[in-house]
Amino acid sequence: HQPDMIRRLEAAGLGYANHGSEADEIFGHTPMRHLVYRVRPLPESMQKLVWDFGQLKPETEKLYIEQLVKQFLKDTILTSNIERHLQQVTDVLAASQAFMRQRKDECSFVSIRDVERTLCVAKWFYELHEDLGPLLDIARARLGGSSSKLKRKRLSALATSIVLALGVCYQARLQDRHPYRHCIYEILRQTPLSLPDGSEVIDNEICLCQQVFLDELKLPPGIGRSRALCENVFMMVVCINLKIPLFLVGKPGSSKNLAKDVIKTAMRDTENRSTLFRKLKQVQMLSYQCSKKSTATSIIKLFQRAERIQETQDSNTFAACVVLDEVGLAEDSPHMPLKALHPLLDEGTRAVGYSENS
Repeated sequence: HQPDMIRRLEAAGLGYANHGSEADEIFGHTPMRHLVYRVRPLPESMQKLVWDFGQLKPETEKLYIEQLVKQFLKDTILTSNIERHLQQVTDVLAASQAFMRQRKDECSFVSIRDVERTLCVAKWFYELHEDLGPLLDIARARLGGSSSKLKRKRLSALATSIVLALGVCYQARLQDRHPYRHCIYEILRQTPLSLPDGSEVIDNEICLCQQVFLDELKLPPGIGRSRALCENVFMMVVCINLKIPLFLVGKPGSSKNLAKDVIKTAMRDTENRSTLFRKLKQVQMLSYQCSKKSTATSIIKLFQRAERIQETQDSNTFAACVVLDEVGLAEDSPHMPLKALHPLLDEGTRAVGYSENS
């Protein structure tokens, strides 16, 4: 890693509870934790099989994105409208990929998987819009000004779905989010999506949806509706329903565990849920407290337990989710237990991880 990224990772706390100078494992004079990957030497007999596939060129990646968008539009809107939206949605996804790659931190790691994930989230929001749209209008009317202004700010179902999906898959990773919103607004303001009123409309629409989700969960008395709680609940609901792994990193008091407790209580029962949340999955959470003594075996056993529970339920209405508390502590375990997460998350097991930063 570059020195700036090492400082950011050590400050974040995710796997960096101790600074590099305190590390026991070193490679020469370099702490092992400062390396991007830990690998073993390749056997000499296999070296002739090595092939560097390189990285997709931007124009080639855009062709892949266009094909993915075309299939997404076929699944969501009338066939006759595909060509009107194809170029714009492709351009905003290609711009998002380029913007992230220009970052100087871990946000720069993007691939075509991020495009697939964004379209998956956008499709989910589009299918939910029949129930979500009226709730957004009610919340907009409650918070907004004149009726003409509200009418001008109302977005189409597809525009809302794209904006919310970009918020989940790209904006949520960033600390300074305004430059990203400005970047994509320059594309989304054009027809046919035609976003109005400047780049703040993107943030407003995302915040509005977050507040609607929190309203529908019916918070117990005495819980403050902070921005952090709204965003954490929103991200957890979306990611749990779509099998997207989620890691929440923040300072103590940033509503990480509170969001988990709210969702665990509100989405466990089906009878007392709102009309919107009856369309979403019932959730059962299985928690694991990570520590420096955690092992891969203990984590795998919990995931296997979640899989067994999921197998006995309807996957369309039920979701078993593994919660890893203080996941950053496990990174300092000599057993390297988090290596076990790679295949487990690739298989699509739902997981939410929490870590405190310093």
